[in-house]
Order: sequence, then C-alpha cells, then structure tokens
Amino acid sequence: MIQQAKNYTVKSVDKVLDIAELLRQEPNGMTITEICMATKLPKSTIHGLLHTLADRGYLVADESTKRFKLGLKFFEIGYSYLNNLNLSEEIRVILTEVAKKGSETVHLAILDGTDVVYIEKIESGHEIRMASFVGKRLPAHATGVGQAMLSCLSEEELSSRYKNKNLQKFTEHTVTTLEELKNKLELARKNGYAFDDQESSGGIQCVAVPVFNRHGKMVAGLSVSVPVFRMVPGRKEELLQMVREGARKLARVWLAS
Repeated sequence: MIQQAKNYTVKSVDKVLDIAELLRQEPNGMTITEICMATKLPKSTIHGLLHTLADRGYLVADESTKRFKLGLKFFEIGYSYLNNLNLSEEIRVILTEVAKKGSETVHLAILDGTDVVYIEKIESGHEIRMASFVGKRLPAHATGVGQAMLSCLSEEELSSRYKNKNLQKFTEHTVTTLEELKNKLELARKNGYAFDDQESSGGIQCVAVPVFNRHGKMVAGLSVSVPVFRMVPGRKEELLQMVREGARKLARVWLAS
C-alpha cells in the first residue's frame, strides 16, 4: 500500500507539479520570470526544471515569446487516465442519444475533491457551442453537474472538503459561501437534480443529475447545458426527463468503480 504521509513528500516533485498546475491555468503560457514570481522559487531552480520538462515533451518552449506551455505528454497521460475509466462505447451512445433528443450539449463529469472534471462531451447541433472540453476542470460549487454530485455527499464529507476553502465567484449568480452552497445542495437532494442558473457562465443554464453505478454508488454527474434564450417554459422539465433517463441507462452499463 502507498503511504501518503507528509514525510514522504519529495520537494523536487512538488515543484514540478506546482509548475504543471500553474501552467494548466495559463493557456498562453508563462515566461520563466512569471513562473518564478508565481511559485516564489529561484530562477536557477525553475530554469532547470522547465528545460528538463521541455526535453521530455511535458512542456513546449516558444522561442519567439520565451513562454512555456503544457506539452503533448501531459495530454497523453490525461487521455490514458480517461481511457482507464472504461468509458465504453455504450456510454457514448447513451450520451449521444440524450444530446440528440434534447438538441443541446451534454456533459459527463466526475468529482475530484471540490472540482469537477469533464470526461465526455457531446456537442449540440446548434452553431453556439459551449466553451468546455474533455479534461476541463471547474470548481464544483459553480456548476450544476458539480452540485448534483456534491448533493450525494454526507454533511461531514462536504464540510471536510470545503474546510478553509474559498468559493470562487464567476458570475453574479455564483454561490460564494458554504451556507449558500449547502442550501442549494439540500434543494438538489430534495428535487433529485441540480439547476445551474448562469452560475459558472453568463447566459448558460444547466440541468444536472448524479449518475450511480449498478451498486448504487455515485460515480459521475450528467448534465445538459442550454443558452438562456432557448430555455422556454416547459423546456427544463423536458431536459430533466432526458438526463434522468440517460442516468438510469448509464447505471446499467457503467464499468468504472
């Protein structure tokens, strides 16, 4: 068994991961000076780590701008992880079916701490597309799919995950306190679904439900995202019925633990 104790932390690995997590938030990359300022590490240390990572394909160095970006190797590792989730073709067929019935974008996500990570996305046929992608990570409190999954946690686990955690504000509708979040989750538990009313993105609403495996364990969240102008009266109820049916079908074929 792997021991997860503080004494086993390797500082050089910690620094590499800090750099990777920093660059994940900067799609345009960062210069050595910017990375030094953000990590508070000496330039000599950063210089060696960056060039080692670039030599191995984990970073890409732009010679013209002197900026470093995440490289293909990180994508390959992330893609391998998604493959190991055993997302069968049956699952993709179910998601596609929901997207076609609703004519809207469908997301499948998993919960990682207090974040959601999108593991599959089926686009709608409309010209307006969601600014999301497989592998994207967002704070769970600000998304419908995140709230749907968080609603399945116990009070103790929820408090533990959000201990000393600030809730980032994305729009004027985002919940920013744990008390507000708990109220939303209580409503989601009562209703059996979560509703994101422009909480992560202005102009976008989302209907989401938790996905359980055949043993009754919550394993993911399923959502459908809709521009506000297409959420006409009665539309939410139609979409909710579709995602609930999709979640029931997913429960029968889900292979991941």
